[in-house]
Amino acid sequence: PAIKKNRIYTCFVIIPTVTFALFTNIVFEAMGIKDVWMLNPWIVTIEFFVFFYLAIKYGFLDVQIKFEKQRRDSTMMAVTSGTTLFNHSIKNEVIKIDMLVNQLKENSKLDESSAENIELVLHSTNHLLELSRRIQSKLDVMELQESEFWLSECIDSALNLLNPTINSNIKIIKQYEIDVRINGDSVHFQEAFLNIIKNSIEAMDQKGEIIIKVYKTWRKVFIDVTDTGRGIEKDKLFLVLNPFYSTKGTGSSNYGLGLNYTYKVIQKHNGDIEVKSKVGQGTTMTIILPIKRVTGIVDGAYLNSMGDVKHGKNSYHDC
Repeated sequence: PAIKKNRIYTCFVIIPTVTFALFTNIVFEAMGIKDVWMLNPWIVTIEFFVFFYLAIKYGFLDVQIKFEKQRRDSTMMAVTSGTTLFNHSIKNEVIKIDMLVNQLKENSKLDESSAENIELVLHSTNHLLELSRRIQSKLDVMELQESEFWLSECIDSALNLLNPTINSNIKIIKQYEIDVRINGDSVHFQEAFLNIIKNSIEAMDQKGEIIIKVYKTWRKVFIDVTDTGRGIEKDKLFLVLNPFYSTKGTGSSNYGLGLNYTYKVIQKHNGDIEVKSKVGQGTTMTIILPIKRVTGIVDGAYLNSMGDVKHGKNSYHDC
């Protein structure tokens, strides 16, 4: 879809300009109509503004001015910084409470009721400390341990981990135009795919299809994960990558950090994430990676009957 859209926009910009220049420089001259070529700067100027508008609004020829992305990144930095400070302060106070309660438990003779209350307090402090640790692990500066890995194998690893949550009513469809060997952090990448696919499963209420597409242009690699779930309201789309935002409501294991973590992983790999959704129709999350991250490409559909990529010795080339 992205490639087709790029081609349409390219034709919309290039064809009128070339056609106009052909008529003014050749056809009209042959007909004896002189100096029409002097209008060429006007058509070039008009097409420049058309190009500029399309670049801002939609993006094509791999050029897009992303004001929204810059605003989102600034918001994330501010939220992350404030949350880190708040989380650190809360953790310090909980550690004090935990230490004092443990001292009270060891140095005092308590009746049964008081002992139970002490254990309840300790259980709560341990829960808060674990929550603090998990939040901080998502907010910390990410360090990549880079190595080469195949994208299809990374996706399969994430799917294998999610197998217990995928029932027979959920169909996973792989549509790989290519497979790519990536230079990056496979552990973080696997966790990123796990977060995206897990969100898709939860959005479908255990019934529907998840389509995973992999394709590329000459400068970028695209991974689409499309589900047939509930979808997201248009006015909330820009929030889904923010920390602590969740479309699933509150829950003991839901802190709204999964997609924010995923966004940071892709950003660390010089990439980006786009989210498209319609209520009642589903959601598509697109991971976009620069081609400089790719060290090898599988040409053609080297897939077996299970949809897994087979890397034969003649099936790929190095980049």
